[in-house]
Amino acid sequence: MNRLALFIAGALLLLSCAPGNGRALSTPSEEQPAPKTLRIGMLVDREQASPAMFGRSGSGSDSGSGSPSLEFFYTFHANLTVFDPSGAVVPQIAQKVPSLQDGDWKLLPAGGMEVTWKLRPGAQWHDATPLTADDFVFGYELLTDPALPISPGELANVSSVQATDPQTLVISWRNQNVAGGINGFDGIPAAPRHIFGELHAAGDPQAFMNSAYWNTQFIGLGPYRLGTWEHASYLEGIAFDGYFGGRPRIDRVVLQFLGNVNALIASLLSGDIDIIPLGATLDVQPMIAVRDQWAASGAGTTLAVAKGVRSIYLQFRDPTLPFASDVRVRQAMLHALDRDSIVATLEAGLTQRADFFVPTGDPVLELAERRALPLFPFDPTRALQLLNEAGWSRGSDGVLRNGAGKTLQISVATSAEGTNPEEAAIVASNWSSAGFAAEPAPYAQTAQNRAQLANNFSSTLIKPWNFAVSAPGNLRTSQMGTQANAWGGNNYGGYANPDYDRLYGALANDLDPARRQEALFRMIQLIDEQLPLLPIFYVPQTMAFRTGVAGPGLTSPLQAGNAWNIATWDIR
Repeated sequence: MNRLALFIAGALLLLSCAPGNGRALSTPSEEQPAPKTLRIGMLVDREQASPAMFGRSGSGSDSGSGSPSLEFFYTFHANLTVFDPSGAVVPQIAQKVPSLQDGDWKLLPAGGMEVTWKLRPGAQWHDATPLTADDFVFGYELLTDPALPISPGELANVSSVQATDPQTLVISWRNQNVAGGINGFDGIPAAPRHIFGELHAAGDPQAFMNSAYWNTQFIGLGPYRLGTWEHASYLEGIAFDGYFGGRPRIDRVVLQFLGNVNALIASLLSGDIDIIPLGATLDVQPMIAVRDQWAASGAGTTLAVAKGVRSIYLQFRDPTLPFASDVRVRQAMLHALDRDSIVATLEAGLTQRADFFVPTGDPVLELAERRALPLFPFDPTRALQLLNEAGWSRGSDGVLRNGAGKTLQISVATSAEGTNPEEAAIVASNWSSAGFAAEPAPYAQTAQNRAQLANNFSSTLIKPWNFAVSAPGNLRTSQMGTQANAWGGNNYGGYANPDYDRLYGALANDLDPARRQEALFRMIQLIDEQLPLLPIFYVPQTMAFRTGVAGPGLTSPLQAGNAWNIATWDIR
């Protein structure tokens, strides 16, 4: 037996006898069928510090994309709303989604708004304590506590959260904001005041963060309660009989953490795990091997969700960089990229070149085509023409130089995981062919200062632009990473444009769908004209599950994790 098989056999042996929070599972008998167990495969570096809201804060082993956190959160916790596969907001703990028409979403004369949420009856914590609206008030207190490592994101615009009765939550906003009708993974979380309200009130943030509640003693609202958790090995979830949505159909889930991609794929193909979810954030190439092997036998299904745009961020913090001061150089950089070949080489043709930063099928793409926004297809001749106009010409060695003899140098930074280094090498090679002095510059994903590295790259950085309700705000001035905000935010290149900031304000604060669409179009138009970052291709996030597992499927790119509906899954 090889080491991988020994590891999995040992893990399954542990799981077969491991208690869940001190409560042993029922022993199968002739009268009682064996519990249904679903085995979910994840890479060990995708393991979260907590299934709770601190799992989204960048603490622990967060991958940065959010998808691993989603798998944990929606297995063990829940919030007022989720996105369905079409991207529509649907109620989860809430009885309904508030609306202007129904009067539970009110616009205030001073420009803010007041949103009233009614909790569905019967929701309870895993310790059987009833959920109340005050638990959301407590979650908001934690979210806005400056001593705790959580970013409030769009919720910085919330002015107050009040529980007017045990089942009614009223959230007041400083401005009009479309996020008022959404309260999911990134919203105001519920936190059990009855468990550690006193600990938080004691004012010792370190003791609070060190509480076992955030990991091995987590008590949530989700379909599964936490069982045994052996860090870097496996995490067990036991069906919660008191789940507000009804007891899950699968009795037990086990998240198994494997050390590398090869082990993960081998475990799926051997049947040692049942599903690799979107939150595993695997690259396309490993899933191609699974798809090809399953094609003839029908042993399983592979799917992909276009969860964002693979992008090249440009460094604007240094105004002396040639591309920072001249849009013609940026246009030439995009014309010099053979993005269709990159898709064919790295993504096995499972996706397509991206020209704009909106999901496929978004009505704004139709507007962009109708209003003839410029495109930048692979065109080395046009790239060289633009560079010549900007004062750069190729010498006898083929390298671009300006009038002072300075070469046009570019480094291509990215995290050194998966196919990222290969991608950086291909991009650098494309630019070298166009005359740039380009070289790849991958950095370790495990580096303690990786957030700082992602904001202080020397010229270009390859990163995903992940789709989310607030994603168009990634390039706002307020999203620049600095030492003061611990290098947080998604404006990695330090791009600053007051017009863009103003357009995002119109997008976020206008509740009229037509005006919002026009604001989004104008933001996309500005990006297309100024090219503060360069689109490469739509990022396919992959998943695979064996035949016999029913329920997983495509999800909204706004919520690229499978577990949002895990309570309805079944094993046949």
